[in-house]
Amino acid sequence: MRDIKLNSDNDIDLTNGSITLTTDAEDVVQELEIRLQFFSGEWFLNILEGIPYLDEILKKGANLDAVKALFVNEILSSNGITELVSLNLTFNNRILKVDFSAKADNLVITKIIDIKV
Repeated sequence: MRDIKLNSDNDIDLTNGSITLTTDAEDVVQELEIRLQFFSGEWFLNILEGIPYLDEILKKGANLDAVKALFVNEILSSNGITELVSLNLTFNNRILKVDFSAKADNLVITKIIDIKV
């Protein structure tokens, strides 16, 4: 599935002054980035969609196994992802670093996403 390509600021990529579409490989990566940065309750039409950062992850005494399970589920339920190879979560100075490697149909995605909370 192709989508409108986003730049590093998550705005529409207007390279050369026009909208471009993602390639199939870029689409898998872009969808993962969007899903992992999407807070539950953020979209008014479905407040259950997204990751429960405020309710489950950023609370005092959060269960680390449960938090990791949330990310495993979110990554594996993304279109095109067939296997999660590795996942490391670190939290420092209000930034959650999600470092993962996953396999899609014909590529390996290794990505570090910083989520500012």
